[in-house]
Amino acid sequence: MSHPLIHILSPTLLAESDAKVLLEREALSTEQLLHRVSQVSGHSQADISKFLANQYQLHYESQPTQQFELTKVMAIIIELKLEPITLTQPLIPIALSKHGLHLLSYDPCLKTVALELQFHHNLPTQLILTDLEQFQFLQQKIHSELKDHHNSNEHASLLFEIMQISQQRNASDIHIEPDKEQARIRMRCDGLLINVITLSNREVKALISQIKINADLDIAEQRLPQDGRMHYSLSKEQTIELRISTLSTLWGEKLVMRLANNTQALPTLNQLGMNQAQHALLEQELHQPQGLILVTGPTGSGKTITLYSCLNNIANDSINICTVEDPVEIHLAGFNQIQVNANIALTFAKCLRSLLRQDPDVIMLGEIRDQETAEMAIQAAQTGHLVLSTLHTNSAFSALERLYQLGIHPTDLQSSLRLVIAQRLLRKSCRYCTNLAQGSGCFQCNQGYKGRVGIFELLPINRSLLQKVTQPNMNTQQIKTHLVSQQDLKASAEQLIKQGLTTTQEQQRVLGHD
Repeated sequence: MSHPLIHILSPTLLAESDAKVLLEREALSTEQLLHRVSQVSGHSQADISKFLANQYQLHYESQPTQQFELTKVMAIIIELKLEPITLTQPLIPIALSKHGLHLLSYDPCLKTVALELQFHHNLPTQLILTDLEQFQFLQQKIHSELKDHHNSNEHASLLFEIMQISQQRNASDIHIEPDKEQARIRMRCDGLLINVITLSNREVKALISQIKINADLDIAEQRLPQDGRMHYSLSKEQTIELRISTLSTLWGEKLVMRLANNTQALPTLNQLGMNQAQHALLEQELHQPQGLILVTGPTGSGKTITLYSCLNNIANDSINICTVEDPVEIHLAGFNQIQVNANIALTFAKCLRSLLRQDPDVIMLGEIRDQETAEMAIQAAQTGHLVLSTLHTNSAFSALERLYQLGIHPTDLQSSLRLVIAQRLLRKSCRYCTNLAQGSGCFQCNQGYKGRVGIFELLPINRSLLQKVTQPNMNTQQIKTHLVSQQDLKASAEQLIKQGLTTTQEQQRVLGHD
């Protein structure tokens, strides 16, 4: 694909014959193009930049070095967290005031990036052009200063950078993975892993040792898996809580950090994404004095957040809410939260058995994994407790089949199970990309998506349904008639697509093709 500036420069500064040669060449960067245009046309870089500034209606700065103050530029980079873009794009933030942010560059095509930063920081942003040679002189100074800044406390600043990026990208997990030649750091953003940083194996070993020290793990033990927790302070106002897991691999120790979003408010029930009928039924069942409510879906589908939102909805000082989790993901004030511990045989079933002697009103079980836990949950639901839990099944209906596989009798479900919710999370289309009609990704999103939204199917349980479950000839359409609003996961996703909140590609990625 030819560079768009070739057409702008021709024929005023670039002869048509030279332009034709450049159009036939492989894709050139703006830097390569400006060098080539200067060589073939005889025009100086200053002349070319002045012309481009005029064409793009941008201000031209002939002597940026006179206004350049390295300490002020570094302060802007740190304050606005612009280091990643400063290192990867030919952009220098040269001034910040109440009137806005001024960005220096030699590339007028970066006007769209300046608009993205304006949208992201809610700050008027102006792109200023200068010539290539002066820009590169200033850019070298900044890169050198950033390198010195890192080297002053190499590993501490690396961890700080990783934590900053994780917050900017709203990551849920950070993966530090060694390989044969080098190591990489990836982050899970909106459900998908993206590459962030590449390191040498020496650097990654030092980084992992620092994290293990902070998490009170044994830095000498690199063969056996270890689990821990740590708190990392980004500032006086912001502290991140992380769960740490290490595992020995072929090329060294791999470490995963799960970020707990304690600072982010839990969504209310009407913010989860259910339609009106689904929300009304869930609200009704949560205020029943007893019964079992199950939330199903694969790992990472948002089941735990849904459970926490349900508990928050009914929490008050007059009821005793207890949770059994593996692990406790979010600390909630006023709840009695218990973490299972396989090392001392403290299982879900054992915790639940003890909880029943603790006068609970509402019990949340992180997961039903085996027959014993399933039987205990049903017993609790039959004896005057509201029980909420999760199952790993693909649909609401298949949760019933899973319970039968665990040895639960249909008559026990009739007197205990009230509702099954199946859910998934779909990435939301980036509002800014949608407005620009580009959809391929911008500075503040991940490949055209930013944030996630839930899709749901709700299956109310009754005697008639439980009798039909054992019939092998039930088809998808018959199952759908039992769902609230006759809306399954696919129909829920299609509603979001019609509203422009997500895409067909995202629906197919999460739910698969028909």
